[in-house]
Amino acid sequence: GICRCEQRFGGKFCDEIVKCGDQQCQYPEQVCLADSCVNVTGELYCLLHECQHDGTCDPISRQCLCQKGFAGIKCELKSLFCDETNNICQNNGTCLTTQNTCVCTNSFTGKYCEINIDIEKIWL
Repeated sequence: GICRCEQRFGGKFCDEIVKCGDQQCQYPEQVCLADSCVNVTGELYCLLHECQHDGTCDPISRQCLCQKGFAGIKCELKSLFCDETNNICQNNGTCLTTQNTCVCTNSFTGKYCEINIDIEKIWL
């Protein structure tokens, strides 16, 4: 099994004290405060978890909602997948910049919504 450690502890058996410094904390609901990873929620999470490149923090999901062209946990990555000049998602698919994926309509699937899944009725 995998151990899920309490605040400030990490490692395979949760027996190591974790100092975050410049590194990210192990879990998305944690932020680094005074060199320790601590759990925070809601508005406090958004105050401490600054999104980059004009991204906005959603206190409920605790995720950065990135502007077009950016991706990553803090919108720190330039996203070529969802480039404004090149809509890579086909057949009215919507590009989800935070995950670099396409969200397809009901009739399509595939990485770029390129596969039509409407099945014609075959009469025998």
